[in-house]
Amino acid sequence: MTNEFLTNEEKQAIKVLNFIATYDGLIQSEDEIKYLLNQGIKKFIPKKRRHLVSINEDTYPIEVKY
Repeated sequence: MTNEFLTNEEKQAIKVLNFIATYDGLIQSEDEIKYLLNQGIKKFIPKKRRHLVSINEDTYPIEVKY
């Protein structure tokens, strides 16, 4: 059994994405926020570790959890 985890750089990328998602004036709709977060995950989180993160739509603002 291997322990899977995100690197510090990947965690930092998620923090930046969550920070960006808080700008209501810049990003007008939840769909835009979800799209932005999904694209950020695809860009900054390797495919083999994407299952370790998810977009939590039950919070305000929407955020990525790890």
